[in-house]
Amino acid sequence: MVLVFVSIFLNQLILSFLIFIMNIILSTAGLPKTLKIQRQEAAKQLQRRDFSEPIKFRDFLFTAGRLKLAYKLGKKYILFMWLFMIFSIGGLLFIMNSFWLKLMNTESIITYSVGFNTLHAITSYFTLKTKNIIIMRKERR
Repeated sequence: MVLVFVSIFLNQLILSFLIFIMNIILSTAGLPKTLKIQRQEAAKQLQRRDFSEPIKFRDFLFTAGRLKLAYKLGKKYILFMWLFMIFSIGGLLFIMNSFWLKLMNTESIITYSVGFNTLHAITSYFTLKTKNIIIMRKERR
């Protein structure tokens, strides 16, 4: 995606389109393996977490803390993280656009922040659903 951004910045639209299509193809081909690796990592970290601890700010920054948040919030976690990421990434892009780069309009900022974060939310949901973290939450109550 960095190459797409650089090639668009240098007005190489055909090259950026080809790199973007290659990126979609490679990402789609690697998605099952990526989800499998995420599930294995979530299972390892899930065994090491103590879910009785209160939620701290540090939990928002690391994967193990996000698993604790998913355990405590259940399905609301996906919605919460989706909104959090939209506002944080969209806000950063808006600040960069206002004070520094001026490359994007407001519609592009909204489209990118919603689109990319929706993909992240979908992969997070399937990772948490397949490891039964949300189901475990209901059983431990």
